[in-house]
Amino acid sequence: MITAPRTTIVTNLPGSTKMISMNEALARERMQESRRRAEHSRIANKMAAARRWRRLERIARSAHQRHVASATAAAAVVDWD
Repeated sequence: MITAPRTTIVTNLPGSTKMISMNEALARERMQESRRRAEHSRIANKMAAARRWRRLERIARSAHQRHVASATAAAAVVDWD
């Protein structure tokens, strides 16, 4: 009868040091990936917010320019009277 070396059997048991180390490494890797995703998400949210603010700024600037133009036109009409 051929049997596997005892060290191989022991290191593959669920509670062995090797398995625990592998599980810890996997958990560490998942945590790092989670942190990377969170950081990318924060950056994407900041960029989206900046785009929204630029768009609102452009809309407000256009509204202000229209207001100034209509006020100037109204002032010109009053001067003719």
